[in-house]
Amino acid sequence: MTPVTSTLPISSLPTQTSYSADEFLHLQYTGFRFPANTTVTGDLKFNRCSPLSQLPEGLLVTGSLSLDDYPLESLPQGLQIGGSLLLEKCPHLTTLTPGLKVGGNVWINDCPRLMSLSQGLEITGSLGIEDCPSFSSLPDELQIGAGLHLKNLQNLISLPDGLKVGSDLFLENCPRFSSLPKQVALGGHFSCQRCESLISLPKWIITLGPLPHGDTRNVTLVKTGVSSAVLQTLRENPSRHIKFHFS
Repeated sequence: MTPVTSTLPISSLPTQTSYSADEFLHLQYTGFRFPANTTVTGDLKFNRCSPLSQLPEGLLVTGSLSLDDYPLESLPQGLQIGGSLLLEKCPHLTTLTPGLKVGGNVWINDCPRLMSLSQGLEITGSLGIEDCPSFSSLPDELQIGAGLHLKNLQNLISLPDGLKVGSDLFLENCPRFSSLPKQVALGGHFSCQRCESLISLPKWIITLGPLPHGDTRNVTLVKTGVSSAVLQTLRENPSRHIKFHFS
């Protein structure tokens, strides 16, 4: 991609703290240093062709923020996103900034150094983390407005206490995952597949009530370490609110 050059010297650019996404990206190519608490209206997308630059502290993006194959080491303090946050193939990213607020979904894929999510994370939509081999922990008391999807996380061992998930909770191919929290506020279905180190189930799995509209809740356990005796007990004592699926 050919860099865009500014038609005005940097010193002559007007002082402002609100830009459209196109204006923001254009100024990124000039090397312009944005002030703290800058607002960007619309969706903001960066990839490996974008100039490497630290985003300003207090950045507010009214739309979605997408970083694809972008070598940013960290997200700015005070970042707020009105839409969704998409992080894919960010090779140097190790964690998300504390207090990050996202009005949509957070999808993280193939970020090999990502180890954790910081405290104070607020997600109105869903959270999905996939193919992040170093990832090992979610913050305590995490609240997710919609679903939680965790897949291909080789170092994830447990979920945090106080977890609240507004919709479905899915875990898949997390080989070291061995511990569900004693209590989870779950608004949807539960599925755990190919998590061979999980050998016991907390009581909330059995005592889940119906879904908000009275629909039956699905609980799926496929290729876990839970004993056949425990699974047989669940089969013999069905709940009228839960439909169990075993394999």
